[in-house]
Amino acid sequence: MMTRIMASVATDVLVIGGGAAGIAAAVTARRNGAEAILVEAGPMLGGELLHGLPLAGLYTAQGGRAVGGFADGFLAACAKYGSETAPLRDFHARTLVCLDPEAIKVAVIDLTHGAGVKALMYTLVDQVATDGDGRIAGVILRNKAGRTLVRAKIVIDATDGGTVAALADCPPLDTSAEVDRASPLVFRMAGVDAAAFLEHLAAAPETLAAPAHPAIAADRAAAASGLRDQGRVLAVLDPAAPQMGAAVAAGRMIGSAGAAIAQTSAARRDVVIRVDRPQGVDPARIERTAGIELCAGFLRSALPGFSQAVISAVHPGVPVPFVRPMLGDRVLGRDAGPAGPGVVDTVARGCHGTRGADLSGDGAFDIPLGCMLPRGVRNLLVIGGGLSADPSISEDAAATGTRLALGEAAGTAAALAAGPAPDLRRIDIAGLRRSLRQQGALLEAAR
Repeated sequence: MMTRIMASVATDVLVIGGGAAGIAAAVTARRNGAEAILVEAGPMLGGELLHGLPLAGLYTAQGGRAVGGFADGFLAACAKYGSETAPLRDFHARTLVCLDPEAIKVAVIDLTHGAGVKALMYTLVDQVATDGDGRIAGVILRNKAGRTLVRAKIVIDATDGGTVAALADCPPLDTSAEVDRASPLVFRMAGVDAAAFLEHLAAAPETLAAPAHPAIAADRAAAASGLRDQGRVLAVLDPAAPQMGAAVAAGRMIGSAGAAIAQTSAARRDVVIRVDRPQGVDPARIERTAGIELCAGFLRSALPGFSQAVISAVHPGVPVPFVRPMLGDRVLGRDAGPAGPGVVDTVARGCHGTRGADLSGDGAFDIPLGCMLPRGVRNLLVIGGGLSADPSISEDAAATGTRLALGEAAGTAAALAAGPAPDLRRIDIAGLRRSLRQQGALLEAAR
């Protein structure tokens, strides 16, 4: 019997996870002069970007910009392929960007290929080997071509579940911080008459969820009027509204924690529907199709503008992995102030969503480099679900816009640290922040 020899490659930066954070990290590392390999378990780059859900975290609730830099180029690439990129208010709690997922598919290829990133699809992490000096010595990848040992100077974990950090035996934040996130039911419908739907909301504002703060809108009527004037569908529906409640009781609609509808393409009259915590439906199983048809049937029968709509896309109900935040040098949401005397280590910003936010202020929060650095490992950055963040803020840190900012920060840091003896804790923070600003990243509140 012949034993197959494992292939071996070397690179400056290895990024695991091809979603928003991973794409931003790989492209930014490459633009800063480092070789970069981007690994994705699925057939296509984009991850959560391809669902068509609006981008959160780019703007504060009041419309102030929280994230720039790589995100600007990403939006420009989407616009190049026909997507709208203007910020929109949902008049509930957020300012969002509704992108066309079909444009995103091409845009992410444009960005990664244009930067010279080597992308590997259908590829999983098999093993992570560490040396006795606190470094990841190699990552073994597995795909149809076999197993490949990648020796990278810097590794970036952009996976939803913190896969690399777990395999590298990074200490978890704490048991109570482990979160099992429920997967929503997500699908798209084409042929929606947006104007008719917005007029319906204006006439029946009780359909909408109540605004989260007076700074967003005074009441449901004001929110409905604002949506109509804005002219794009971006509505958060109230699951307790009489019409929806009656449909749930009669078995004509799925009970849920809430539903949101956002327009992805005006030209195709396409919208995306997200149903949070659907009752009696496991979005990870094939039976979800029946739940989606039930929701679509309710929309057609109950909401003006949907009568001629058809299901245009059903998104895979991939179970959200068990999130395992690692213990970093700093913990987002717990550690406040600078990392040390005279040290400012903010490398990205995010902004709060619907929970726990003071919407009367800017609503943004600083993200220090230390929350990306797992204790005990010198050459690993964690920017996905394993980010060192308190559960109270982890959902906001997972917003797609925030992930773009995290990826840019990590990719820039990786390129600066990818020397002969890489050690992310010896990086010049001031130099990193200077590089990020030169790239257009926003590190402070606008004045």
